[in-house]
Amino acid sequence: MEGLLCNIYKRYNQFDNQNNVITVQNQYTMIKIYREGKSNLVDIETQIGKIESQRIRDSIDSSQGFLFESHFIQPKSMIIRVYLLEIIARSIPKSFYDRINYNADSIIELTMAITLYYIGLQTYKFSDMKLPETQKRNIIGRTDFYFGIQELEKVRGKTNREELEKYLTLFSKDVNKVQETDTLGLYMDKENAFIICIDEYLDYIIFELESIFFSSSTKEEYSEYIETKGIAFENLVHGITRNFVEKSYHTLYYYPNGNQKIELDVLLKDGDDIALLECKSGTFNTFGIDKDEILKLKIQNKTKKAYKSLKTVLKYIEKSGEYCFKCQQGKILGNSSNPIAIHVSMYPMDFISSNMHALFPQYYEVNNPILTISIEHLFAILLDSNINKRNIFSYWKLRKNDILKFPKIYFDINELDLYYQINKGENTILAELKNKNVLSGMNPDLKIISTFSNQFGDEVRPASNAIKMLDSFLLGGVFEHGKKSFGINKRYLKSLKDYLKEIN
Repeated sequence: MEGLLCNIYKRYNQFDNQNNVITVQNQYTMIKIYREGKSNLVDIETQIGKIESQRIRDSIDSSQGFLFESHFIQPKSMIIRVYLLEIIARSIPKSFYDRINYNADSIIELTMAITLYYIGLQTYKFSDMKLPETQKRNIIGRTDFYFGIQELEKVRGKTNREELEKYLTLFSKDVNKVQETDTLGLYMDKENAFIICIDEYLDYIIFELESIFFSSSTKEEYSEYIETKGIAFENLVHGITRNFVEKSYHTLYYYPNGNQKIELDVLLKDGDDIALLECKSGTFNTFGIDKDEILKLKIQNKTKKAYKSLKTVLKYIEKSGEYCFKCQQGKILGNSSNPIAIHVSMYPMDFISSNMHALFPQYYEVNNPILTISIEHLFAILLDSNINKRNIFSYWKLRKNDILKFPKIYFDINELDLYYQINKGENTILAELKNKNVLSGMNPDLKIISTFSNQFGDEVRPASNAIKMLDSFLLGGVFEHGKKSFGINKRYLKSLKDYLKEIN
């Protein structure tokens, strides 16, 4: 019989054909059930129904519609989050780690080890593929969804007890004491450590590490961190994009008014098409925000610099009729009547990024709408375009055209779902609404939120499939370089790779 934590983990992540049950929005629901279930027999489904029904009523009563939308569950890439954590951890000055007597390597490598352990464990527990005993010994320790030193040694052999205890002291919270107002992701129940969702655990480590640093950093340390993180994120965007477009240039300069020198982060070029990318790594976290207007203000504060920069470069190209950018590779010259301008955010704003033009009319460019996208969505779209031989610039032009034609309409709340609809041609509801000119006759403040169901009535989101494809692609890199990059055992990497390959 499966234990309480195993059942909670399965239910929260909706494994084992649980697509039609209520989606639990908050880990605290499961923590309450966990605490009650340790001393009393609980019906998990009944308790979820009570707690989630009350939460929905409270959300409706508070009349915070935009805030409510921001809580919609979005598919998240696990592996891209580890790479974002690496940027954050390595951007923090050494003086901070000296004060807390810890180091960036341990934080990054232990986080990756825990992530990989749970990937193997949840696959073993909730898939139909059996695991040979030899492979099982190499991948799995405890199967009750707790972990300790023995489990992590299977993944990362150099892990020692003192290193792990410092990690847990830094990041874990006593499951018997946490409150709903606390950030949640990594727990201790006496000597037992556990998580209940991989991607939310990774989000928690990212924000918790920054929070710990921000609370004790000096002005000099903070400035160094912000500058180093910004450069590292630009390097990541450049490193990803150059694998999927004809040419990608990093750190360019242009001169709109003679001697005035302005920087552009990344330029993508494919034939005569160009895309201008402004990369922003400022922290964006919606936890604890309880009013629509506060959330909107936070979004505006994190996007206005990017939009201002992109408006400036668009005006430069429009005014001059041609462009001249200087970078390490030399001069980039050309003409463009339809440049693409994109704000790439390090922290996801996926519930609103597709609709920034509708939320903030002041950002709307009449001749050339500016797009906003998270790094994981950009990566997923570039990967899909490459695999399916689609022209990414054609997609971006279609997106801009829709915004120009329907500037007040909210399209899908996830860019990957929207990407699927646009690229499916005539076979989507959105395409039918546009082709039959239905949108033009409807309320201009219309919101279009799509659902996707298979023949069994189960929801099948394109965004989920795109993120799974991205994680599979990134896991390939971990299997190849995981020993060098994260200290992961070669035997573990081979065993997990072979096991996941059998399932797929």
